[in-house]
Amino acid sequence: MFILAIFIQTISIFETGLIIYIMRHIITAILFAFTLCLPLHAIQETLSFIPFSLNEGLTHTRVQCIFCDHAGIVWIGTKNGLNSWDQSELKNYLHNPSDPKSLPDNYIKFITEGADQKLYLSTNHGVGTFDPALKQFSPLLYEGKPFEAWSCLHTDSVLLLGGRNTIYSYHYQSRSLAPLINEVKGDLNKCITHIALWDDQTYIASCKHDGIWIYDLKRQTMSRCPFVQKHNVNSIFVDSQKRLYVSVYGNGVFRYRHDGTPDGHFSVQNGKLTHNVVSDFVEKDSIIWMGTDGGGINLLDLHTDEVKCIKHIPSDPLSLPNNSIFCLYKDRKGNIWGGSVHAGLFAIIKNHIKTYKDTPPNVPYGLSEPTITALHEEADTLLWIGTDGGGLNAYDQHTTLFRHFPSTSGKKVVSIVSFSPDKLLISCFNDGFYLFDKRTAQITPYPLIDSHTAREEFAKGDLVNLYATPDEIYIFGYHIYIYNRHTHETYRLSTPPNVENYQLMNAQPVHEDDRYIYIMSYKELLQIEKASKSITLLFSVSGNESLTSACIDSQGNFWIGSDYALYYYDTASKLSKKVQNILFQNIQSLTSDSKERIWIGANNMLLVYFIHEKRTMILDETDGVKPNEYIFTPMPRSLSQNIYMGGTQGLTVINQNIEIVDDYAPAVNLLSINLDGKDITRDVLPHRKLVVPYQHSSINFKVIVDESVPFCKHLFNYILEGDEPRKIQSASRSVELGHLNPGNYTLLANCNTNNNWSKPMELLHIHVQAPIWQRPWFIGLCLLIFIMLFTGGIWLLQKRMAHKYKLLIAKNEREQEERLRFIARLNEVIDNNIDNPNLDNHFLQNEMAMGRTSLYNKLKQATGMGTSEYINHRKIEKAKKLLTNTNLSISEISDCLGFTYQRYFSTIFKKTTGLSPSQFRHQSSLK
Repeated sequence: MFILAIFIQTISIFETGLIIYIMRHIITAILFAFTLCLPLHAIQETLSFIPFSLNEGLTHTRVQCIFCDHAGIVWIGTKNGLNSWDQSELKNYLHNPSDPKSLPDNYIKFITEGADQKLYLSTNHGVGTFDPALKQFSPLLYEGKPFEAWSCLHTDSVLLLGGRNTIYSYHYQSRSLAPLINEVKGDLNKCITHIALWDDQTYIASCKHDGIWIYDLKRQTMSRCPFVQKHNVNSIFVDSQKRLYVSVYGNGVFRYRHDGTPDGHFSVQNGKLTHNVVSDFVEKDSIIWMGTDGGGINLLDLHTDEVKCIKHIPSDPLSLPNNSIFCLYKDRKGNIWGGSVHAGLFAIIKNHIKTYKDTPPNVPYGLSEPTITALHEEADTLLWIGTDGGGLNAYDQHTTLFRHFPSTSGKKVVSIVSFSPDKLLISCFNDGFYLFDKRTAQITPYPLIDSHTAREEFAKGDLVNLYATPDEIYIFGYHIYIYNRHTHETYRLSTPPNVENYQLMNAQPVHEDDRYIYIMSYKELLQIEKASKSITLLFSVSGNESLTSACIDSQGNFWIGSDYALYYYDTASKLSKKVQNILFQNIQSLTSDSKERIWIGANNMLLVYFIHEKRTMILDETDGVKPNEYIFTPMPRSLSQNIYMGGTQGLTVINQNIEIVDDYAPAVNLLSINLDGKDITRDVLPHRKLVVPYQHSSINFKVIVDESVPFCKHLFNYILEGDEPRKIQSASRSVELGHLNPGNYTLLANCNTNNNWSKPMELLHIHVQAPIWQRPWFIGLCLLIFIMLFTGGIWLLQKRMAHKYKLLIAKNEREQEERLRFIARLNEVIDNNIDNPNLDNHFLQNEMAMGRTSLYNKLKQATGMGTSEYINHRKIEKAKKLLTNTNLSISEISDCLGFTYQRYFSTIFKKTTGLSPSQFRHQSSLK
């Protein structure tokens, strides 16, 4: 503090009021940061927070419990309802007074999963299991009545439930519930709010108003903890070293060894906490995470007892969402989740990338305008940022704070270079050149070129870029100009005969070495020799393709991006090649690092390409990357440990030391199945076999990815093998198969992680039943019936003929006439309806007003054919005429004759005539 006091006194040496104003604000910021970090060290630069709150569909902002089940679904209990997130959808479950099987109450106290893989939860109106598929709650009863529980502890064989006065033990196999301890002492109305395993024979429990209690399993007794006398206990926790942490309301955290001796006190007063109310604990990698009610999250290192903090900072969108933490949870993959009092749920993910967006004016946690158009780094690692309408910004790479400059507000800064130790030279779109004084934060116009030329260059609506060397400043507009720093004279660079002027328009400088300056234009990569000012073409594209960005790697070779591809240019051999990858399209920006990696902004995504491994990875929100339409802002490789990429959605800051490991292949698992809108997951998932009736309309399924970090984005391949193979590629975890034809199928799925496809997982076997008329038993039954009818008809006919033999001779002429009339009428009906697909036995019965047997017998007697046979006979005769006398196609003839399938028509035709329709037509044409 003495040093700060002396520093404040030095303000008097500055004569300008503006500097005094600026310095006072700097000192205020230093004092604030100093007081904030006295007890703790901020670590927010390594963490990102992915929130779930009201905007995402959460039923309440107060999250009281969190649990991730065996399938990977995250369950969120709030003050007003139960929620679940299955990686693609947030679902809500609420109490419905008209449904006795719904949740008994919306106040969720805890959620857990038993060894039986059932979901157990507690509400104000009882404990029970919850079936999310049926949305049904089944209460656990003690002595025939629901009971309350405030806490739980899961073991292999039993579920311990902290109730009123005692702990209950629920056995999964027998489904029996009994008090763990019958002997109750102390406050008979105490509620067991926390349970922890102290050792193999001892549980330790806490009550909010009745202190700490020890449950001795061997002696079957419960007694007050002898070494903790505090009664107002908020929470307890046992770490991996069997030490007990006791959060006392308003008095911080007390730690005890297993033998009961005190082992530390953490509070605001001794500088080891940011708040004296600690709501919950969780341990990961020898770090105790402590959620406080107003002080954010405190991290205690078990090796050093050093405490760090994660806090919410107003106007800083990258900070902790809320400082009031109600609960913390570590899932089976080691991910930390937080439930806040007023800001919902958030996942805490460690990464080395940050994306800064715009903030209100003069707020130091972001930009004055989100679109970045220029970057310039100084030797002291101060990053100068040009924005599209927000003027000039400065980013301090040590403090990670921003500064806005009101004097530049409204300027579209497209290029920044150093002009002198105290001044920057900036080019503003459609405006002109300005000098920015770093001491006064003011800008003044600077006539780098004559006014007439400047008006022409800036009036064309294109960028005018700058590049500075110790002796010269290059100006890249419609023409290239060179400004001499010593003589203050400017001249236009002559275009060589082999280079057209349009090839150099609005070029961007991308690299400089001892001899050359390398520039990129619309279609070319060129070099300018510093001494002779000669221009040489190195690389170009043709047609509709245009260059968008370029950078140089550690070996001195160029990587060039276009709107179609990524190219590699070897400076030694002067050869180039295209890097094949489906992701390398619409490349927007390129930069490199010292670890032989190329960072690529493409299709609003951030990719990293490993040069030696020839491998590409996609970075997403879990890595700290937000969707961004990147803009190429070339600058030399950063002097700091950071990589900078700007775009329309802010500044992406990447730590060069980031190690990107891709050693985990996520597995795709089946989550749910719907058949015609009905959830059948419960019936199908255990054996993974689905039998589908023929008359179904759709099959829908949803998958979930077993991944180490939540919220990763994947591209999925859904592969249907079998009688009707199909492949669907989608970014969605939910897919509709639609209607499947009869047959057997196997459904497989895999996902793309960092441009590498995981092994396909077999999800489901599907059998689609054939229609009843195609099933073997039905065909056999029909055949048997037909044989019986046919045999019976013949028998009856023979008997009748024997009985009426004499009468038949006398009536022969009359019956013959009747038969002819019948056949004529029948032929008329068939011919008039020959194109009707429904022309069958039943149709003829209706048209002829005859019964089936009568029609059959009469037709059989007249023609010797059955009904179907006779219909086909008429159709074939008609087909012969059409094939002989018309030019109709076989498909058209099939349709005219009422056949549903051309293939069936061809089969019947060949069976009748011995020739296919095509052969018959050909043979007829030869006659």
